Amino acid sequence: MAILVVDDDRNIRTLIEEILRSDGYEDIQCAESGREALELIIAGDERFSTIFLDIQMPEMDGIELCGHIRALPEYRQTPIIMLTSMKDKAHVDAAFMQGATDYMTKPIDITEMHARLRVAQMLFEEQTRAQEAQNREADLRLGMGASAHPASDTQFEFADPVIIYDVPRVIGSTEMENYLHRMSHVQRFMFSAIAFQIDRPERLFSLSTPVEFMTF
Repeated sequence: MAILVVDDDRNIRTLIEEILRSDGYEDIQCAESGREALELIIAGDERFSTIFLDIQMPEMDGIELCGHIRALPEYRQTPIIMLTSMKDKAHVDAAFMQGATDYMTKPIDITEMHARLRVAQMLFEEQTRAQEAQNREADLRLGMGASAHPASDTQFEFADPVIIYDVPRVIGSTEMENYLHRMSHVQRFMFSAIAFQIDRPERLFSLSTPVEFMTF
């Protein structure tokens, strides 16, 4: 899978590309604007497994671009790492609300980038597996390929995350963890949380097929 780097600063694009290549990644594409990045993504010549977006760009900034990318069904869960020299919480909040997975501040720390990219790639593989399970469910609902993709063949385990697409301002557990890690101790105490508990979820899972459990 390819990696996309979007930044209007040529030096930053070159630096990130060199870091990625030193980590063994060869299929790297770069764009200097949001419009160019969208054209690459929509063209579909490459399926990007991780996308790096600069927040501060002319015409279309990284936050707006992130929203456009998330509007594409095939990129709803692709890891998006924001790059910014800004530590303004409002910009960070806006990025996460548009679907960002994580963010890094400039100047870029090479060790940190290696670590975050490894996590992003693992997340992409996990999400790809979950998406394949949902695609099989869609086939079953439409009566297409029910015999070719029986529910028992869907690779979905009880511990796998269930992705929620249709609830506004909902972010995943990984994104929430990344967000909280960036907050100061004081800022963390300003948050509140609401939790829901499902009684005996293991029993529900054992009494249903994996795709049925995902859509409960």
